[in-house]
Amino acid sequence: AEASDPEELQQMVASVLPRSMISCDPGPALREAAMKQDLYYVFDPHWNAEGHRIAAETESACIQEKIKPDTF
Repeated sequence: AEASDPEELQQMVASVLPRSMISCDPGPALREAAMKQDLYYVFDPHWNAEGHRIAAETESACIQEKIKPDTF
């Protein structure tokens, strides 16, 4: 996991998505927040409650930014 490049993974995923599909990456926000607080369980690589909160807020803001109000 330490050798993986999350930015490269996101670019690869985005390259195969249909143009109309929204793609949001919470990685940068999670990495920034992880410098100040724990976002993962100690012996489990899953997000804890704070990690889920940051990911959800980041995804929500991204989706709201990318969806045009007149598309519904």
